[in-house]
Amino acid sequence: MKKILSVILVAALVVLAALTTGAVNAKADNIKVTGTVEAGTTTSLIKLNTSGGIMEIKIDGDTDMSGCKSLLPGQSLNIDIKYGQDAFWHAVKVNEAGKSLAVTIDTSNVNTVYGIIKSVKSTDTLEIQLDKGDMLLKLDPTTDYSRLSLLMLGKTYEIKVARGSDAYMHAVSMADTNYSISTGYTAQTTTVAAPTLEATNTVTGTVGDKSNSDIIYLSTAQGEIQLKLDYLTKSYVLYRGQKITAKIGCKDGYWHAVTITY
Repeated sequence: MKKILSVILVAALVVLAALTTGAVNAKADNIKVTGTVEAGTTTSLIKLNTSGGIMEIKIDGDTDMSGCKSLLPGQSLNIDIKYGQDAFWHAVKVNEAGKSLAVTIDTSNVNTVYGIIKSVKSTDTLEIQLDKGDMLLKLDPTTDYSRLSLLMLGKTYEIKVARGSDAYMHAVSMADTNYSISTGYTAQTTTVAAPTLEATNTVTGTVGDKSNSDIIYLSTAQGEIQLKLDYLTKSYVLYRGQKITAKIGCKDGYWHAVTITY
């Protein structure tokens, strides 16, 4: 009886070893999965919502991302994956699911804006935070990503936009940029009648919410002061809520910023 039990136990172990080996070998082969990007996805880890649940798939240095230039929540992806020695799934190749262009875009009138990807309204519509407000932006199969590494939430991009027949602004191209924008704007140099203005005072305060590219509403210890920006001799990147010190001069009844330091 003991001999029979021993034979059965050995046979069971052989079968278990075979099944285990088969499972490892199956995982060693590439598998294709399809799903949508979930919140929490980063440049190193894709959270993919598939028919079987949410998968976490690592992005490696050798992952082929040539067929995908964005990782935004709700976006459909086709991914070739393999099982790694670290017990994680790894992306071999990532492709964005195909889209169709249903509108006409007026590419005769293209403008350049800089903005942060604030949120994803749908799989092809982004909310972009610009210097002076927000914009709903459509992505199309024709959008040029050749100067873009990867499109992610919370990142700033240079975007060439044009109006579509659906009355939305469409991304003609999107590119990486060093432009700085958070919750603010850029105060650009302008040409004025007088080349210089003598700075007679210095003021320190916080850039207010009503500020724009023409006037800073500066909140100081003594109250709010309005500073015109038409006498600046260089460009400054400013943010609402940012603390600055400005050398200012008075002309035409208004205070004008001559220089700004952060």
